[in-house]
Amino acid sequence: MSVSDNIKTVHSIFGIIVAIGALKAWLPKGRIKGDVNNDGKVDQLDIDLVARAGIGVITLTGDDFTAADMNDDGFLNSADLLLIKRLVGV
Repeated sequence: MSVSDNIKTVHSIFGIIVAIGALKAWLPKGRIKGDVNNDGKVDQLDIDLVARAGIGVITLTGDDFTAADMNDDGFLNSADLLLIKRLVGV
């Protein structure tokens, strides 16, 4: 997969290519989407971390943020929390 496959929209402005949108973030091999605390499973602890990040009590960064961003939109919000809850079965 090339970088251009990951760019959402490309515009040409005065001959300069400007990419709008972010590249999709990838998790390291073996890391599970939704496993925010990287303990090998998606469970209530991960739900709690995303909920706390959503209200600003904690800040998730790097691979923890990527694991929590379930819909890959670059934000942590109630949509991600709902997706993790569904994955856990809550």
